[in-house]
Amino acid sequence: MALALSLALPLGAQPPAHAFRLQWGVPGAGAGQFWGAYGLTVGPGGEVAVMDFVNDRVEVFDPSGVFLRQWGSKGQGLGQFHHPLGVAADEAGNLYVADTLNDRVVKFGAGGAPITQWGSAGAGPGEFFNPTALAWSPSGRLFVVDASNNRLEVFGPSGDFVAAWGQKGSGPGEFDSPDSVAIGPQGLVYVTDGANDRVEAFDASGRFQFQWGKPGKGPGQFDGPAGLAFNAQGHLFVVDARNNRVQEFSAQGGYVGEFGSLGKGPGQFSIPQGVAADAQGNLYVTDWGGDRVEKFAP
Repeated sequence: MALALSLALPLGAQPPAHAFRLQWGVPGAGAGQFWGAYGLTVGPGGEVAVMDFVNDRVEVFDPSGVFLRQWGSKGQGLGQFHHPLGVAADEAGNLYVADTLNDRVVKFGAGGAPITQWGSAGAGPGEFFNPTALAWSPSGRLFVVDASNNRLEVFGPSGDFVAAWGQKGSGPGEFDSPDSVAIGPQGLVYVTDGANDRVEAFDASGRFQFQWGKPGKGPGQFDGPAGLAFNAQGHLFVVDARNNRVQEFSAQGGYVGEFGSLGKGPGQFSIPQGVAADAQGNLYVTDWGGDRVEKFAP
């Protein structure tokens, strides 16, 4: 059951850019519980799918945090997982899951029925070494962060390999432990480059465009940038994991604002990881250390 709380502001104070609205989840393996909530996505119908990392499953909720269904167990069979981290939805509501330690991607129907899977351990085309996140493009392409190979791979909706780019390094277009990916309003591809504490932007063919960020705690600085999500207005939200906050930017990297602080209270975080936006501009953030999902409204 979702826990809805209201935060009062001092008289005359301005509300934060995104205000806490509700939360759900507690540690455990029961329905609606989490053990390492990580990636999440909002489907076309508004349902929120969350990766329950240690419990090796997908859990699905309505926008108020009411548990709807779940699937998955530990294993290597179709529909099983080994510590999955990322999830993305297409326009039809199909879900694509980064089955991280099985080094593959698995595609499911909206109800959880497995459709297909692809990938194996390696560094060749269509192979993976710890895939962590995915993003579906309206162009019909799936972008997958192949984290330990320090690259991005691109596939068609059935797993046909299209392209790959990136290598280990700190120069433009290079990566050191990339974490997440999002598609911008102009079709640009944004990647959080975790160990380099920055965000990089590419065109759909992998040509480097621009970047921003450096280590630190100030505006536009990062300590372990993780999940990414665009809202309908074209603003990019970046989970700044070890700074326990979410930062908001324009699509060009201009700093807009932030919310969050260290803690277990409403609107606080303990190493947050994933972020997703719905059509109304609400944001959902997975609080890894708190085994919960928090919802924020603009």
